[in-house]
Amino acid sequence: MFDNNQQSQKNIKNLDKIFSAEAIGKTQEITTQIIRTDNFKRALEWFRLFERILQKYKKEFQVNKEAASFYEKIIVKCKFIAFPLLRDEEAIALIRDYFTWQFRIPDYDLLAKLKYKIINIPLFEAQDEFREKLKKAILASDLHITKNSKVRSIKKWLIDYSSRLGLKVDNLKRRQYLTDLEKNKDLNKHEIHKLTVLFNFYEKLKLSTFEPSGFEQDVFMTAKNGKNYIFKQGILEAIKDRGKDFTRYKEIIKKLYPKKAQLEELQKMLANYQEDSIEYKAIEDEIEKLQNKGKKKTSKTIPEPVSNDSERQKPKGESEKSQNSERILSETQAESKEKRGDDQEGKMQKKQELQKMLQQYKPNSMEYKAIMDELDNL
Repeated sequence: MFDNNQQSQKNIKNLDKIFSAEAIGKTQEITTQIIRTDNFKRALEWFRLFERILQKYKKEFQVNKEAASFYEKIIVKCKFIAFPLLRDEEAIALIRDYFTWQFRIPDYDLLAKLKYKIINIPLFEAQDEFREKLKKAILASDLHITKNSKVRSIKKWLIDYSSRLGLKVDNLKRRQYLTDLEKNKDLNKHEIHKLTVLFNFYEKLKLSTFEPSGFEQDVFMTAKNGKNYIFKQGILEAIKDRGKDFTRYKEIIKKLYPKKAQLEELQKMLANYQEDSIEYKAIEDEIEKLQNKGKKKTSKTIPEPVSNDSERQKPKGESEKSQNSERILSETQAESKEKRGDDQEGKMQKKQELQKMLQQYKPNSMEYKAIMDELDNL
């Protein structure tokens, strides 16, 4: 009896904390941060926590319906953020029961989430099974996606869409259908946007992983001419190797390929540039870093300076190479000096640099997630 009383008092204290304005405010603050950074791993942990709390104190939440409603909204929003990590049945239920809730999340990209969710399913047959189950769920949804139009529910809008355009949708007819929706006075711009998202999602579910347009995994490849391409949903796109595009490609390669494959890719890329180009030096530096990774650092032997007389005797090409070597050596020494100092200070500086980079990309982009992973590792 004594133990039961102690447990009851502990539960009351816990509930007081959960129901307090301070706890609700803090929960809202953390959730906003998770959504802003599109941190799907944190979102998964967060909504799982509140599911356990709501289950544990089920009776108490039935009394305090306002608090229950608040935490249920947190759970649904975080499920949308963590969509790629949801169990199949969770993802299907979310789409069936809460499809329209995604529009409460700023800049939410359901198609990008669906892509990563499908990629996380290992077997192609299982990927198609998941698409089919999602398609059935969305076709059966009675959720209202528009307010004042004659057709309001998701189910009826998809019936209208399919009856007008058929099973295999022609792009020209589809554009005309959407144009006609813009002329509908019963629909506002936000509702037309929501319908466009719905139709795009539905079209994605009609595809199969066994056809190029339905294959979600991006494949990087190098052609015989040395040019780099990405095979994306049946389309082969050239990857530019200069400026920001080159830097982005290099970061993607780091994440997607092991050390040996990285070296092979970089060595192929090296042949495309002149020795005095910025790109050549950047790739060469990256190759050197990969080759030296894991090896003990050894002090570099600084060559003796070449006298002016001997420099004059050298052919023009060798003289330029010598100057380049000295310049590269100077840059290496400067870089070495910058790396010295306190490790913690270096980590902080790296974090700041990564956080600046983070602002350049959209939360659902591959680059954004790569930078977030790097920050987590720090």
